[in-house]
Amino acid sequence: MEPQKERALGILIELCREQGLTDFTTFASVWEGILLSGGVEERSGLILTREGRVYSYWLEWDPDRAAPDGSKGYYTLGKNFREVSREQYESDIAYFEDLRRSGIVGRFA
Repeated sequence: MEPQKERALGILIELCREQGLTDFTTFASVWEGILLSGGVEERSGLILTREGRVYSYWLEWDPDRAAPDGSKGYYTLGKNFREVSREQYESDIAYFEDLRRSGIVGRFA
């Protein structure tokens, strides 16, 4: 994996943990092709927790948010980060879980 994308995933994990999500994976995620101020590409997608809750996110840059080092400007899960209806994505979740069980795709973070 490219270092820039690996960094973005690390930031995504950090932001999810800030929201209390500690056991999750992402699916239906897309690199948006837009480089954010912090040097990481925008990414949107869904988060699936081990408990089966689904969240929608869009990795964005917030110029007013404090970074971990205290400087101004940092990433966010987006203005519309929220839990969404699992039923809306049931076929995607079933497909993802089949792939995970088979070992083709990742694991929960």
